Amino acid sequence: MAEMKDGTATRSLGRQTARALTWGFIDLAGVKLIFLVRLLVLARLLAPEEFGLLAVAMAAITVLMTMSDFGVVPALIQHPVISKQDYDAGWTLGVMRAALATVILLLVAPQVADIFGDSRATPIIRVLACGVILDALASIKTAELNRDLNFRSLAIIHVINAIAVTIIAIAMAPAYGVWALVAGSLAGSLATTVTSYIVAPYRPRFYLERSTVSGLLNFGRWIFLTGLIVMLASAGLRVIISRELGIAELGIFFLSLRLAFFPHEAISGIIESVSFPVYAQLRNNREKARELFRNALLGMVVLLIPACLLLIALTPGLVEHVLGERWAGSTTAIRILVIASLIGMIGDATTPLLKGFGQPSRVTILEILQSGLTLGLAWLLAGRYGLPGAVMAVLLGVAATQLLCVRYSLKLLDHPYAGFWQPLAIITSASLAGTMLTGWLENSMPGLAGFIMASASGVIVTLGLIIVADRLLGHRILPPLARHFPTISRLLRIAGKL
Repeated sequence: MAEMKDGTATRSLGRQTARALTWGFIDLAGVKLIFLVRLLVLARLLAPEEFGLLAVAMAAITVLMTMSDFGVVPALIQHPVISKQDYDAGWTLGVMRAALATVILLLVAPQVADIFGDSRATPIIRVLACGVILDALASIKTAELNRDLNFRSLAIIHVINAIAVTIIAIAMAPAYGVWALVAGSLAGSLATTVTSYIVAPYRPRFYLERSTVSGLLNFGRWIFLTGLIVMLASAGLRVIISRELGIAELGIFFLSLRLAFFPHEAISGIIESVSFPVYAQLRNNREKARELFRNALLGMVVLLIPACLLLIALTPGLVEHVLGERWAGSTTAIRILVIASLIGMIGDATTPLLKGFGQPSRVTILEILQSGLTLGLAWLLAGRYGLPGAVMAVLLGVAATQLLCVRYSLKLLDHPYAGFWQPLAIITSASLAGTMLTGWLENSMPGLAGFIMASASGVIVTLGLIIVADRLLGHRILPPLARHFPTISRLLRIAGKL
């Protein structure tokens, strides 16, 4: 009887995961594509220097956001049982820290701008600081949506945020420059907060009972420390680029990073957001956790390798035909950063596993290693080799942490990479073939029409080759994916029929 109950619970969890991934990919199609369109349109309307000023302000805001985030939401997701007092305490902690950090940054904004070497960032920092308060006021009950794998409601929040940011930023960009980006960010924060109370109703009240708060902070402190390290590394890298190379080069780096990591953030972000709460429920079922880990990694490989290799091939055309001549210096930076995002796939699969199994301290260790190497190498390479040297530091920092990720996953799971390498070889070979075709078509048919034709042909051929290879080798790719990621396998089948 107990085995029947366990089997029923596992099947129910599998169905929940499948639904969550389906809505996660709807989130991908909505939010990430809106983001990409917004980024490309704004790149045509604004200069690299204006993106550089935004990058300075966003670095300061990242400090603010990290100071206001004590890992409360991940702690609530990971907790076995949550009470009303837990939610109240989590919301109170977030609001208090956001208010304190905002006041501090309003006071020190001129000094922060001076660190980056451009005082024009001072008013931008001060205005953006208000958005952090708006974010902190959002409904803490969104954590319950994550726990229940209710990604439909989360997708609604994200899509409304993306639409608000896009409409305001693009409408204001021709007249207001960088301030259009600021207004868009604030509009997105306001839209998120309002929508959160619609999809996750909650009546907040201030509550700071010691035992409740300490229970959240015991887990959340590691999330906070990890975020603090990431924030310091990101801000430090921007300081190095700004002071060594100038504000315009920082703007090129900012845009290159967003474009290069676009496939990575879209795909791994969705898989991680679903797999983290599932791992939290599978801590006593290592066999199912291993299956989820393999399929999560396989899902990232199936989508990220083709997307990233095609992006590398298409980068010159993207810069020439879409971004414009002002961004000519971004081609090399984008390509190097795309490679960095590819190398980090094992880390992306391992991080939610560590969090779900209650070991966030190991995620902190990974970030200390990666951030320290990245900053040290950037300091050495940026002045000598310019922007390519700075982005090479990012790549080397990511690469150095992957072996440690493998070690952590091997400790938690039994043979997690068994049977993984053959699909990896198949997908990589198919992706290289599609990439070569893309490059040949783009050179044979110059212009925007050639760029579009090369892009579409590369995608169709790559996915078609993956499906053919899967059939020849006995269906070793799509069936495992279909168990946890039905949307991915469905997209591949559709592509194979084109």
